[in-house]
Amino acid sequence: MDSVDKAKLGPLHPNVSVSYHPILSHKTAILRSVTTDASLFRSTLRSITFHLGYEATSSLLTKPVSLTMEGSDVLPVDGVRLTEKVCLIPILRSGLGMVEPLLDLLPHADVHHIGIYKSKETTNPVLY
Repeated sequence: MDSVDKAKLGPLHPNVSVSYHPILSHKTAILRSVTTDASLFRSTLRSITFHLGYEATSSLLTKPVSLTMEGSDVLPVDGVRLTEKVCLIPILRSGLGMVEPLLDLLPHADVHHIGIYKSKETTNPVLY
């Protein structure tokens, strides 16, 4: 990604992953634009959330299961099921908009909330 100097980001926590995918960069620019109306913001955030959700869940543990697949004959096939319990904890406003698309990916996930707001003076998050 040419428009971001990766060196300026500095060291990141080991659990932090930054995507430089051009489509996500394009969609992030849409979110940041003052000309983006609420409807476009929500649909773009939903699209971004699916992309990020797939990446964020790529290391979830699974277990093998035997399934049957219908066709002209009943065929046994191998599959996998998720074994880990997932919890979604949205933070600040965009986080709330990401819950629904993540629940489309992970319908059995629990959703929890924490009390947090952005300080008008410092723009830093404040717990309450």
